[in-house]
Amino acid sequence: MKNIFSLIIQIFLLTNFIINNSFAQQNDLSYYLPDISEIGEWLPTDSAQRFKNDELFYFINGGADIFHEYGFNELITCKYSNNNNKTFRIEIYQMNNNNAAFGIYSMRKAKNGKIMEIGFECLLYDNYLIFWKDKFFLVLSWNDLENIKTEKIISIAKIIDSKIINNGNRPDIAKLFSTDNLKTEDLKYIKGNIALNNIYSFGYGNIFGFNEGIVGDYKDYKIFIFKYNNEGDAVKWYNNAKGKIENNKKFNTFKELQNSFSVTDNKYNDIYYEFYINNIIILLCKENIIPDEIINNIKENLTN
Repeated sequence: MKNIFSLIIQIFLLTNFIINNSFAQQNDLSYYLPDISEIGEWLPTDSAQRFKNDELFYFINGGADIFHEYGFNELITCKYSNNNNKTFRIEIYQMNNNNAAFGIYSMRKAKNGKIMEIGFECLLYDNYLIFWKDKFFLVLSWNDLENIKTEKIISIAKIIDSKIINNGNRPDIAKLFSTDNLKTEDLKYIKGNIALNNIYSFGYGNIFGFNEGIVGDYKDYKIFIFKYNNEGDAVKWYNNAKGKIENNKKFNTFKELQNSFSVTDNKYNDIYYEFYINNIIILLCKENIIPDEIINNIKENLTN
């Protein structure tokens, strides 16, 4: 009996060690870089570089602010080459959570990317590939289009993908655009003014003070939805935005209705603003668009 009990204790301790060791490995970003045995002829050109918190500015000076706006933790990056001196680079960004990873992916993606079945979402371009999964955003890039086969890059991306256990999900607010009446593939998830101003500038400073927002881009219009903790906050920031925009020379033909107002910008876009429950809804469009149907579709989705 004593021997059986001792064996159970040993098995428990061994199992606990394996689990803790695996968890520790996965918390070290180097775990996600491919092993030399997995990528054949390719070898690291030097040791992997790591950047934590504000150190990110040393790697992407001028582009690090938006990562911090979403919530950045750490980057590991490594460059690889083969016998023909062809190179590619892997960048693995660990964000604070899956919403942050999706957000930075949504801002970094461009049009005309080829959808790949890697990670939660992935796009392939002529000389780079991006994907996100769980709290990770990844970039694989290369310079020589003729001598580096994209099939090899794809296979390496899949190796990294297989090491990320959790899948993740888009933020709940993004689900507003997955319904038939608002369906769009071009979504931007935003957490602050840096991301917002990359899409459209409504003026200087913190005009909307939102917790999170989503932007759906259509052929003839854009929909912005900013979410707040409660209706009181939504009304407060709606009134703040209304005052700032009414006095901004970029906008004219200010018209106010109950719970809504509209302006025209200096590029002849019509912009409609409305607060609804704990949200501010904005529609930016050309003059041939009828706003009521679009805004009512948004309200219906926000209510359901």
